[in-house]
Amino acid sequence: MENVNQSRPFKKSRNTMRNHLLLLLLAASLMSCTKTIIEVNMCPAKADSTMVKKDTTTTNSTVTITKDVNDAVDRVVQGSLTSPTTLVTVATFDVAMQGSKGGFHTLQVHVAATNTGTGFANANSVVTLLHLYNSAGQQIDAEIVPPGIYPVVTFQNLNTSLPAGTTTVFTIKADIAAIDGTAVTSGANVQINITPADVSNIQVTDKNNVMIGGSNLIGSTVGSKIFFYPSGIVVNSIGNTTNYYQSASASQTHGTFSMNIPFSVTAYGTSAYIPSTAVLATAAGTSTHIQFGVDNGTAITSGATAVISYSGIDAMTVDANGNFMIPVGQTKNFVLTVTFTPSGSGVYRASLLNVNFNLTDSGIIYMPYTAGLNAQAFKTAYVSGQ
Repeated sequence: MENVNQSRPFKKSRNTMRNHLLLLLLAASLMSCTKTIIEVNMCPAKADSTMVKKDTTTTNSTVTITKDVNDAVDRVVQGSLTSPTTLVTVATFDVAMQGSKGGFHTLQVHVAATNTGTGFANANSVVTLLHLYNSAGQQIDAEIVPPGIYPVVTFQNLNTSLPAGTTTVFTIKADIAAIDGTAVTSGANVQINITPADVSNIQVTDKNNVMIGGSNLIGSTVGSKIFFYPSGIVVNSIGNTTNYYQSASASQTHGTFSMNIPFSVTAYGTSAYIPSTAVLATAAGTSTHIQFGVDNGTAITSGATAVISYSGIDAMTVDANGNFMIPVGQTKNFVLTVTFTPSGSGVYRASLLNVNFNLTDSGIIYMPYTAGLNAQAFKTAYVSGQ
């Protein structure tokens, strides 16, 4: 009995030790699991291989933005009095990628809008939406124009490839509000500019997915103006200009230039009227005459006269208000002939500056038309004379 009683405490002690050992092993296991869980959760996530890398390395790639050659002159587009005019091409620009292939991600532009007679307008009252198209004619983004006199629009998520050593053409189209006569007036215009600051803010990556920046982003554009009228005229060049110089005779001190600029006028929306007379001007402005200029690098203020001749095969006469009538939907051809006697030697040329018009056959009130007249097609070559 005594032996039995003496063995029980020993057995109990042995069981206790075994239990303690099990508890220690369980605790160690739990600590190991907890540690594993903590390590997994605290471990930073692996970087996505598609993320743009910070510009911590030097890239030899450059991006240059310029105005496209097909966007060289101002234009006129027929707008509506009652409904928006959509997808009007308002700007075309080139993106040249040098050094490596690249990825085009964002583009920032500025929007200027002007109402005739009131100056700069709230841009989004004239143009409501801008669309960006790639060289394949596919829309890659569209953005709402915010309010403001000269707001910024940022095209995003472009994801467009720029092959190395190539120039890619992009086009911006706009949705134009109805020409209601209040928020948008007849003759309102829109201009899209990509300023140097805009260029510095574009996002383009090189072949290593490194963001290109600083002096490797080059260029800017000043957009052509796109004018909107519900009705009016369109002026086009219809042939080569000429500039002839006739030397002075024995009885003359100076010779004479004879300069010709052919052009056509098309009326849309309703019949239109243009003056049958022309006057020398240093710049386009409100006038009761068609305006022309003569310059030798500096505008000439005197010594030049001009006539407007109709060159069509049908009969056209000047009406009682001194105007030529252009029937709606028709095109009529004219020639501006400038005669100029210089006061000294130099090289001179003539330019068509402004084809004033009206829609009511008034001899007093005219609207200016200058869209596209800044093109070389409406200027003669410089010719030397004295």
